[in-house]
Amino acid sequence: MLTDRFIRLFDRLVTRWTRYQDAPREPARVVELAAARAELDDVRNQIAQERTVISREGPVVEPPRVAVSDLGLHKLRLAGIGLDGHG
Repeated sequence: MLTDRFIRLFDRLVTRWTRYQDAPREPARVVELAAARAELDDVRNQIAQERTVISREGPVVEPPRVAVSDLGLHKLRLAGIGLDGHG
């Protein structure tokens, strides 16, 4: 589940990316381009940190449970010790 902070950072990321893309690519305005790139990199780092927090605190997903009959369990045991007739 996304956090409110992630959503705000994503909106900021889009804004900073647009600003960087629209910055003039002229030698006389290289400082403006560098500042836009620095802002973009900063918000990228922040969103990466928040993504780590989300994944660490996310819901724990348990693997699906499978019901095994007694016969199926015996077949698995026999296969595990090589007495299933297939090998």
